[in-house]
Formats: sequence, C-alpha cells, structure tokens
Amino acid sequence: MTLISSHSCNRVGTGLVISCLATSVALAGPLDDFARNNGGTSLQIDIADAITGICPTLVGSFGGISGALAAPDSPDKDITLRCNELVGTAAVFNDPATQGARTLGYTDSNDLLAALQQVTGEEIVAQNTMTVRAANSQFSNIAARLGALRLAAAASGTSGPATAFNFDFNGMNVHSDVGSSLGAFFGGGAQIDEPVALKPAGFFVNGSYNTGDRDASALEDGFDFDMLGLTAGFDYRFNTGVLGVSVGYDDFSSEFNPSALVSGGDIEASGMSASVFGLKDFGNFFVDAIVTYGQLDYDIGRILQYASSNNDPTCQCGSQDRTLTSASDGDHTSVSVSAGWQWYQDEWLFQPTIGLSSRNYKIDGYTELDSDANGGMELRFGDQDVDSLQSVLGLQVSRAIPRGFGVLRPWFGVEWYHEFEDDQNVLQAKYAQEDVLAASNPALGFSGSLANCLSCFSISSDEPDTDFGVVGVGLSFVYPNFMQLLFYYEGLVGYENLTSNAFTVNLRGQF
Repeated sequence: MTLISSHSCNRVGTGLVISCLATSVALAGPLDDFARNNGGTSLQIDIADAITGICPTLVGSFGGISGALAAPDSPDKDITLRCNELVGTAAVFNDPATQGARTLGYTDSNDLLAALQQVTGEEIVAQNTMTVRAANSQFSNIAARLGALRLAAAASGTSGPATAFNFDFNGMNVHSDVGSSLGAFFGGGAQIDEPVALKPAGFFVNGSYNTGDRDASALEDGFDFDMLGLTAGFDYRFNTGVLGVSVGYDDFSSEFNPSALVSGGDIEASGMSASVFGLKDFGNFFVDAIVTYGQLDYDIGRILQYASSNNDPTCQCGSQDRTLTSASDGDHTSVSVSAGWQWYQDEWLFQPTIGLSSRNYKIDGYTELDSDANGGMELRFGDQDVDSLQSVLGLQVSRAIPRGFGVLRPWFGVEWYHEFEDDQNVLQAKYAQEDVLAASNPALGFSGSLANCLSCFSISSDEPDTDFGVVGVGLSFVYPNFMQLLFYYEGLVGYENLTSNAFTVNLRGQF
C-alpha cells in the first residue's frame, strides 16, 4: 500500500474533472496496476513502475500535493505534478468510484497508455540504427574499392596477375600489359604503341546516399532516415598484395513518424572515420581485410506531448507540449576479414566469398534539456555498448563488354548475413531531476545512481535479425589508363521492420 497525497476532484458523468480540493488517499500502486491490466507494453509497464517508485517521495518533499500546487514554478514542482496526475488518472480507471485524485480527465484507457509512452524516451533507441548504418556505409565504400582492385588484378588462370582487361574475347586474349593487344582491342583511335601497365600507387573517392525507414514495433518507434557518406583513400600495390588507408565522413538525419504513441522529433548524427585495408592474391584465391574506427556526434530532439481534458486551473494538470533535447557522442570499431576465389568463363567473372566481421558500438550517457523553463521531465540515459558478430556468404557475377572507350563491366552481387550476437540492447534511464534532488536532500531516498534508484527504468530494443541479405547491381567503366568509374546500388532484404537503399559512385585511378 502506497500513501499518495493528492487532490480530491468532483466528477460529473463520464469523468470530467470540474474542481479539485487537497486531500490524501491511499493507493495500491494504481499506475503500474493500470498498465498491467490494460495491455500496456513492457516499456509502459516499466515507466509506470518508475513513476510509482518516485512519485510518493516527490509529493512528500513538498509536504503533500497541496504544498506542491502552492509552490512557485520549478523543475521539482513540474515532475511532481506530472507524476501525480498520471497516477491519479490511473486510480480512477482502476476504480471509477475513486475520489481524491488529480486526473487528466481521460475516458479511454488508450489515452493514458499513450501519455505513459510520451514520458519514456524510447526514441533514443534509434541511435543504434544510425550508428550501424554509418559503419556499414564506410565498410561498403571500402569493400567497393577492394572489389575494384580485384577486378583490376584478377588472376588470368595462366601466369601472374592480370588486369580488368584480361579476358578472352572472340578468340583473342586481351590484357593491358601488351600494347599490341590493346591496340587491336580498342581499334584505330585507341592504338597504343607502348605497353600500359598497372602502377603501384592508386587512389579512390566514393560518395554514397543511403535512404530508408524503420517500421514501428512494440519496442521501437518508426522513423525515416537519410545519410550521405564520403570516403577517400590511397593504396599501394606490393606485387600480389595491396595495402591502403582511407578517411570517411557520414552525415545522418532521421525523423520520427508521428502516431498515437509518438509525437515526433528527430535525430541528427555526423562524424569521421579512418580505415586501414588490405588485399592479398594467391593465384585465383584472395584474402582481404578492413579495420575501421569512427566517431559520431548526435543531436536529439524528442517531443513530449499529451492532452488533458481537465480545464480546472486549480488542478494545474493541463495539456503538455514540450521538446526534450540532448547532445551525445560515441564511437564504433569494426574488423572484417573475407576470403574468396575467382574464375573467368569467357567474358564472365565469378567471385564467391565468405567472411566474418566483428563490430562494437559505444554511445556515451547523457542528460536531456527540457524546453520548458521550469520543466523537470528530462531523462538521464546511461552508456550504450553493443556488440555484433556476423558471418557473410557472397557471390558476385560480372561480365566484361568491350567498347571503344575501354571496358564496360556490369555486375550483380548477393550477400547473406548471419548475426551471432542477437541479444536485445537494454538502455538504463531515470528522471534527471532525481539527481538534483539526491544532491540537495538525499535523506528523502533520492539517488544519483542509475541502479536501484527511485525512478530507474529500462528501455529495450528489438532483438536484431539473425539472418538477412543484401543485393546489389552495378556498372563499371574501365579506361585504357586504368581510370575506373563505378555506379552501384545495394538494397537490404529480409530484415524485419527495416528497409535500406544505398546508391554509390566510385572513382578510382592510379598515379
């Protein structure tokens, strides 16, 4: 039995509150009982438990709800009144005959569940998706470079590394290190008197645009996202091996889809990354690896909004409409190793691959800022630390088509991923005002910890999909001076609730 000081309100008909008087009533955890008995989600139940845990102490710190109502506006008063009106509204739903509660005047239980959702901050889980997409963008850009290097050094099956021009065409073997062969291949306007050879030093520049959306689920909100990524790098060939470095920049934006449970908001993220990559040929076989470290800065705005049907000013339980903003940062580390083999069949090149990648994403904890000058609904979030271990099976098929300018090579690729780290990500949170109260009056039981505190609760993400695929199509233009221009598209398939489409332009050359 929890003793909650509250306001006694006279009720008319379906429950519209028309006047309120100070009193005290005994409530047996009405808010968490309401959430459990009315189909609340696990998150709504958790936040109901957190509010039930802190609300009596908040009210008690003012000497009762009448003291809170009479106090000057402050963050302490704001969170006290907000928690008390949610608890009071639940008490009336649990027992319509209940008197003595400040309420929002709801007649539909779904309205109170939606109000609970508004004060949870579950939008923050979208940070994980952004971090993963940013890391994938840089990996994809560098993987495209490694693919171009393999095309430019594909084993001929006879002797030594060849080039993108090495294939049989109409009975003639065309390869770049023989000038007469190139001359015959490209025709009169492209006669080459001297052999053209691969130079050891190369460069590349990639630009990518990724767009998609995430459907809402029981644990995560729906949102649309767009991302721009740039990658530039340098590599050097050592006989049959290549070693390179690159830097990347990502700019990510997302907007939450408004719904009955989500009022809106957005997250912006941007940051830099650096990578080291390598490729080693063993005849028709190859092994490549990528190591990436990146950092992202996040700017987050979530809207807290719920209506009230109680227009009595003495209750001070009107509609709420505010924005909670925050800034945070994090980093991610990725290591990927893959192996494959390639063979030519006339103009066709087949490249099956198998790989393994390990990734770690970290986001530092942070505290929100309430847009209301005297608002106290900010949340404090703990650190996030997410691991991923994936295997991938892939196949790429391409065909060399001779043209007057050089070689045109369309390709198609498919990859299938399996995720071994399929646990939910659980984020710890609390009302930030508890930290302030813990510092000023710890004797009341407030805590500055993110564990065993009065308002602590957990926000859980969906479990990551264990199996999903990526399909891609591309078109490569290779010129006699080994300048290569590549356009390609990749789409995510088989991933529940998430769609992603990426478009990339790659330019590579040598010097």
